[in-house]
Amino acid sequence: MSHITRKKLSLRQEISSYFTTLFNRAAFALIGYGKKLINWYEVRYQKQYWNTRIEQVVPTFPKGLQASAKILLQNQASVFIQGTYHYHGTNGGNSPTSITPMNDALFNIVVKVIRKLPVLQKIIAIQPMQGPVGLIYQMRYKMQENSPDLVAPQITTDPSARRISLNIISQAVEAGTRKLQAGWSLEAMQDTYASHEIDLEDELSTVMADEIFHEIVMEVLADLGRIGFKRQANLQTEDGTYYNKDVAASLYVQINQAMNEIGRRSRRGVGNYMIVSPTTLVFLQLNPSITLKKTEGSHSNRSLALSHDYDIVYAESGRKIAVLTSMFLDTDNQSQERIIVGYKGGNGECDTGYFYSPYIPLMSSGVVINPTTFQPVISLMTRYAKSWFGKDQEGFMGAGSEDYYCELTYSLDPNPAVNTSQEETA
Repeated sequence: MSHITRKKLSLRQEISSYFTTLFNRAAFALIGYGKKLINWYEVRYQKQYWNTRIEQVVPTFPKGLQASAKILLQNQASVFIQGTYHYHGTNGGNSPTSITPMNDALFNIVVKVIRKLPVLQKIIAIQPMQGPVGLIYQMRYKMQENSPDLVAPQITTDPSARRISLNIISQAVEAGTRKLQAGWSLEAMQDTYASHEIDLEDELSTVMADEIFHEIVMEVLADLGRIGFKRQANLQTEDGTYYNKDVAASLYVQINQAMNEIGRRSRRGVGNYMIVSPTTLVFLQLNPSITLKKTEGSHSNRSLALSHDYDIVYAESGRKIAVLTSMFLDTDNQSQERIIVGYKGGNGECDTGYFYSPYIPLMSSGVVINPTTFQPVISLMTRYAKSWFGKDQEGFMGAGSEDYYCELTYSLDPNPAVNTSQEETA
């Protein structure tokens, strides 16, 4: 082979190698751009899908909850969309427009939980967060500077007299977490559907929604009892008779005293609701001086954790006291019953003392099969914040969150060892 021929072959090899390398680089670039395009298309589709679901669901909530529900569902959808990159092509086929069944199930659970929030909204403020750190707002009275501290309010034209102003103050909160785990048997799922045509997955979602709501209510009731001022009802009788109309009337009078004390402390209004156990509710029904009026839709979305079934309405003054029942008003002493009295204003979600701020209703790592029992297990996590305001010395009038709530206890023992009227100021 001549020198010229070898040189031509070498040149051809170099050209071939050059174009091969160029083609490979172009192919890898196209593959990368293709993946980005598929991810972009899927994210776009998921945004459209979840926005449509949200727009369909939000109008079904009560008007006072629709704004909060929309924020919560948008937060939940953002978690699903962020997970698109991690779960692409799984749990729903290889189609770039697949919506994972797990996300659909979680969305349905979140909707069921939100439907239960209106009863909780009657006793506390619900201010959803739009990020892991947010602000909550409360309505507070503030003393103006250089105002004398008068013993009692007076009508005067003196410019140096005490003046107050109404302010909205804010406080930063950070989302925490709460975990919940549920498991079920594949055999039970198959058997219940074959025998009774019961969809165990739907039943499980309902149970999990109830349990999540129960966890929220138990935590809120524990906090209200802890931060509120304390009172012990005196229900001693001379003849030893306990469950009668006179004792029931005495209990209601002391509940009203606690409500009036809330008004004196908070300067926002007297207590307008009470949370009682079913036992206390039956006890109050013995009082002939009040009428418990059944609320409309009492049994819709009713929960053992917290339900609003009755109101006490005064026809002459128009005053209405909401009577809510809960199975979770437990005390350390089994012979005692607990009543929580509180105030929640009607001016939005700022006029109260306790604030619940949900962020992401549900997050899940997916279904995991237990290697020992071969049963599917799902682990869930919810992110939320809670806050209340304490007393301060920066000109705000003395009311703190503790002045919006009272924990009233009374003994179920007809002859208690200690059952005297007392009050612990915060």
